Amino acid sequence: MEKIALKALELAGYKNANQIAAILHYVPNPTVGLEMLLGVFEPRVVTEENRYFKDGDNTLKRITSFDELGNKVFFTNYNRKTKTAYYLTKSDFESSVFTYQRPSDGSYYTTREMKTNGYTSSVIGAGEDIDTFYSRNYYKPITADEFKDTLTEWDKVVEKA
Repeated sequence: MEKIALKALELAGYKNANQIAAILHYVPNPTVGLEMLLGVFEPRVVTEENRYFKDGDNTLKRITSFDELGNKVFFTNYNRKTKTAYYLTKSDFESSVFTYQRPSDGSYYTTREMKTNGYTSSVIGAGEDIDTFYSRNYYKPITADEFKDTLTEWDKVVEKA
């Protein structure tokens, strides 16, 4: 990459191309840095088509911005609220008899996360690498309407055992 950057900078007429190419090596996303210097950079724009993602059944993501030079995507997580159901015995589990209170002695057969109404949101301040974000197969793009409909559903649906 550094040789390509050096040649591109020399062709663009930069007199200190060696130093600039060496500095670009330390930028988190050197390709974007080079494109910015050469004036050919086209930034990603957050649009309705690329803003919303579903991550499994209980998490939605809303992209807030891109920092392409820093190679980061920033987003807000929306997590469906859940409660832990405790099954004290195997027969309780088989007959769907549970309690939300953790037994004081800590003994129980198994647990299950039960969906409750509502959701929480949290801004992911550190962001995630852009390439990593888009390479995750379990982040499925969704429309703005699907995003809003899912949050509305989470606010009203309570799972029955």
